Amino acid sequence: QPTASQTLCVGSALNLSVAASGTGLTYQWLLDGTPIGGANSSTYSVGSVVLADGGTYTVEVSNGGVCAVSTVTSTGAVVIINAPVAITTQPTASQTLCVGSALTLSVTASGTGLTYQWKKNGIDIALATGSSYNIGSVVASDAGTYTVEVTSAGICVPSTVNSTAAEVLIESPVAITSQPTASQTLCVGSALNLSVAASGTGLTYQWL
Repeated sequence: QPTASQTLCVGSALNLSVAASGTGLTYQWLLDGTPIGGANSSTYSVGSVVLADGGTYTVEVSNGGVCAVSTVTSTGAVVIINAPVAITTQPTASQTLCVGSALTLSVTASGTGLTYQWKKNGIDIALATGSSYNIGSVVASDAGTYTVEVTSAGICVPSTVNSTAAEVLIESPVAITSQPTASQTLCVGSALNLSVAASGTGLTYQWL
């Protein structure tokens, strides 16, 4: 009988064979019950498999003689095709958000049995194990460099790839935290000193 099952990586070679006895034998290989064109020998090979080559292979062996059993079908050979992991859409390279805004990062990947782990500044983010990562309302400490590690459960190499970095900047709205002195009465020739304390991102000042 053909090999019962095989797990192959995209690009690998598939080789199936059957040994049979009888008179004037002919062969027809089938994939999931559908005859494969030109597959009419005791062996069937694909030099470089693609995902579509996965499935259950059988072969019908027919006898050209007069015996009662003229056709028999082999047991099924299950062929599983794995693909190496690859990131097809990277996260947005950079975002500048205001405190309180929503952060959304996502990645699209191909491969077999994929798992995801998002990282901030190289450190795993707890429970961030989906193809996207979201924060509903960012705070200043959410600023940083985000990446995602995508891992395939299949046999293909590479089995793990890292996304490009997504730089997230968080800006704070401007707010005055300490106002200038409300009023001063000075004598001609005295010094005037006014000051203000403010919070925010990239502050500039203009006195009037």
